[in-house]
Amino acid sequence: MGNYSNDLSRRFHRGVDFDRLRKERVEKTRHVIRQLNLDAFIATTFENVRYVTDRRSFFVIGWMPNSIAVLPKDGEPLYLHPAEFVAQGPAWQNDGRVLKERYGIDHLQVWPAPIARDIFGKWLTRTLEKLGITTGRIGLDMAPWQWYDEFKKRLPDATIVDAEEAILFERALKTQDEVALIKKACRVASKGVDAGLDALKPGVREYDVYAAFMGELYRNGSEGDGFWPFLTSGPCAEGTLYPTNRKLKKGDAAILDMGPIIQGYNGDCMRTGFAGRPPKEFKGLYKAVYDAMYGVVKAARPGVMTSDLSEASRKIIKESGFDETRFDHGHGIGLSCCELPCLVKKEAYENLGTRDIELKPGMCFSSEPRLFKYLGPKKFIQAAMEEVIIITETGREVVTSARFVDELLD
Repeated sequence: MGNYSNDLSRRFHRGVDFDRLRKERVEKTRHVIRQLNLDAFIATTFENVRYVTDRRSFFVIGWMPNSIAVLPKDGEPLYLHPAEFVAQGPAWQNDGRVLKERYGIDHLQVWPAPIARDIFGKWLTRTLEKLGITTGRIGLDMAPWQWYDEFKKRLPDATIVDAEEAILFERALKTQDEVALIKKACRVASKGVDAGLDALKPGVREYDVYAAFMGELYRNGSEGDGFWPFLTSGPCAEGTLYPTNRKLKKGDAAILDMGPIIQGYNGDCMRTGFAGRPPKEFKGLYKAVYDAMYGVVKAARPGVMTSDLSEASRKIIKESGFDETRFDHGHGIGLSCCELPCLVKKEAYENLGTRDIELKPGMCFSSEPRLFKYLGPKKFIQAAMEEVIIITETGREVVTSARFVDELLD
């Protein structure tokens, strides 16, 4: 199997066995196949394709999905991926004859995913026929409905099974190599946040702060953005999350939240910093956020339910006298920045079901409370922080390390 992500950057990840990582991810996907009694699993999302093939995402916002993979019950995964169509190589020779033989097409257009459904439908049926799979049960992940509709038409004798939840739960339990890469990504995220905190000075634009912390991510090997980074400064404006051309004023608070992608795995870290000395009204607010965040850390260990972590954090918030956040503050981290497990509030859901997850060693997630303090009519301030936690055999490990404002934590 070709390996698009097997590049020189891997030599910097000591302690990671990439061949073992690939084999274990394939075997964990086969566990889903056995669990759901499937003949094959179809991957279409960036993270699922990478999980089973190790093929790095072709990042074009809006052009997703743009690759597809099939993992049969036995044998190696097969895939259709943009890389060989975009980057010139031996497969281009003889007017793309190798591409035509391998994929059934000799060029790939950057169409939006719904329009390209015929390309991927044709490749899928052609590949399954070669594998001898024309009937039986085929698992499908979170593909767009247009692709599902196309697959159903082309595979009338097969049963297409929802496999997304099962693969998400399988991905929630990280292997030792995945944990090592997430730790690296969180170290890089922490460096980025520290660089952003260093840039907080009166007169500096939010965009300049944004550039400082994003630049640090790429200096440390990020292959892309895990999400659009948050940067909010100064007095709160309702709904504000993203950076603008606003210039910071003396004493302004700024919330920075961002993460890199290291060999496919996301890091995440958030801190609140200040342009100069922090105003006195932040002391209680900042400490309440810190204590709520570490309430989750202290409660995290194998056997605990995610709703128990949410309750531990919310109890501290209530005792601190602040309004409870309207957002469940915590999410899983891995090949996606937001996956399982998630910190959930039981009372907020009519049927929590399998979303309330028992923590097990290898699970990785964030604790990130965000609180507000009202200073008068239409005037309020906010603070937010985030640590990333990995569940170990005996407890937990915090793997983010960006600095805090110590004078607010006395």
